Amino acid sequence: GYSSAYVAPGGAGFRGRVLGIDEEPVVLSDGKKGMKITNIYPGTGAANAGLQVGDVLRSVNGYLTEQPGNLAWIIANATPANELKLVVRTVKDGRDHSVLATIVQ
Repeated sequence: GYSSAYVAPGGAGFRGRVLGIDEEPVVLSDGKKGMKITNIYPGTGAANAGLQVGDVLRSVNGYLTEQPGNLAWIIANATPANELKLVVRTVKDGRDHSVLATIVQ
């Protein structure tokens, strides 16, 4: 199945607005929490935005993403115009970056 990040509440499979990732909670070396990307589905907003497995979502549209369900709630309730403004700690350099992603429906 897909994680709550992939399926917006009330959705199933590819229905609903989705970013296109599987996620798991993680505590970073500086003690901050986030959601580590464990899988990226091809052709989704996550793939198109260049996110990578191992990247950690710190916040989306100004809301923290520290536990399962946070991203699904943000997509369902706080995402006008299908655009997500992500703060991502990248696996590439271990630093926080701002990334724009468009969610698919």
